Amino acid sequence: MKGAYAGDALRSMHALGVLELLIPEFHGIDALVIRDAYHRYTVDEHTFVLIDTLHGLESAQTGGMAEWATRFGGVLRELPHPELLYLAALLHDTGKGRSTGDHTRESARMAESVLERLNLDTYESGLVVNLIANHLEMSAALRRDIFDEETVRAFAGKMQTPEALRMLTLFTYADINAVHPDALTPWKAENLWRLFIATANYLDRSVDEERLGAQEESELVHRVVALLPGQKAAVLEYLEGFPERYVLTRTAEQVRTHFKMAMGFASDQVQLDFRYATTVSELTLVTRDRPQLFATMAGVLAAWGMNIVTADAFSNRQGVVVDTFRFTDSFRTLEMNASEHETFVKSVHDVMTGALSVEKLLSGRRRGRRKAPLVVVETRVEFDDEASSHSTLLEVVAQDTTGLLRALSLTLAAQGCNIEVALVDTEGETAIDVFYLTRSGVKLDKDEEEVLHEALLRAMEENAR
Repeated sequence: MKGAYAGDALRSMHALGVLELLIPEFHGIDALVIRDAYHRYTVDEHTFVLIDTLHGLESAQTGGMAEWATRFGGVLRELPHPELLYLAALLHDTGKGRSTGDHTRESARMAESVLERLNLDTYESGLVVNLIANHLEMSAALRRDIFDEETVRAFAGKMQTPEALRMLTLFTYADINAVHPDALTPWKAENLWRLFIATANYLDRSVDEERLGAQEESELVHRVVALLPGQKAAVLEYLEGFPERYVLTRTAEQVRTHFKMAMGFASDQVQLDFRYATTVSELTLVTRDRPQLFATMAGVLAAWGMNIVTADAFSNRQGVVVDTFRFTDSFRTLEMNASEHETFVKSVHDVMTGALSVEKLLSGRRRGRRKAPLVVVETRVEFDDEASSHSTLLEVVAQDTTGLLRALSLTLAAQGCNIEVALVDTEGETAIDVFYLTRSGVKLDKDEEEVLHEALLRAMEENAR
């Protein structure tokens, strides 16, 4: 379903009866008509149009909605598991073939049977089932005052994680468009985008509140423990102190990988997991916490000409850090030279172990003349002392420039700030970086915030030159 012509392929499979052989649950919506003046398509065709719309976002080809397709297309490219979105799209309305009255619940129930046959793990199945069960929630929220904080808070409570929010936002965009050709207006797209941004900001600001305890027995932890039989005590010790978001935004397999990396410190204190992709690659560092760690990683990626799309950093009670960077290869260095993959990872490892200076690596990269931005972004530095009971929240909104993240991280380190959680995002030419900070284990006071504010502005100004 991720292929460019998935909609047409599914239509052909449906016409030949092959789709129903593979997914019998789809038979109930074959040529099913929704008898109202709003729905233009039969239920099966609505599903195929929805999938076509999602693929259109990848190339931003949606006629007069091109501007919004570009924005939402950026969200699609940041999805860690886009195939799960397409699978949910295929199954989301299968319950309409049953006369239960609540097609979302029935569709979710029928999807569970399909997912069981596909042998998806608990985390992936949960994302698909929850998206199907909640696929009308964002449309419902759009009928409320989206500028009301209570509306956003209630909606965010149903999302829980940024990945779930992104999937539902994309689904809702495509679902509205697939009702009839004129259903998705620029006004609806704008409101959908505003609700997405407001909810994403709310989730970012509540990220530091819930932390995993030493004896956490939630479903989140059971998923990981089940993959590591006989190591429950060690897993619980590893997870202790991580924000709950760490587990919510990763698969059980990913957490297992990070746990094993942490268990390998005896042989190598710097553990790296590199996943290359032609669109967005991912590099995860697991190591012991130390000053300027995040800044150094950002510097290595900048030296290689990588454009950081998203990043996050978490640490547990034992001082183990898990930093994940998702980035695009601006100069196609890794795409055009497969042999460079190993060199790239080795250079990151050498810098993190101290065998190679990040300054030397950066000096070897010629700094070209900066292109004039298409959209000028006004710099904003804001502190929030109420969002977290543990940390001071710092939000920086600025022009996305090469080396920005490193400049910010170095400034934080120079001011004696410890990054408890970092959430880095890029929307077009806008960088939105959120840091949860402590100093000597406590929140920053007002004087410290004022000094840091000025230091960050100076650092961004110097980096932009």
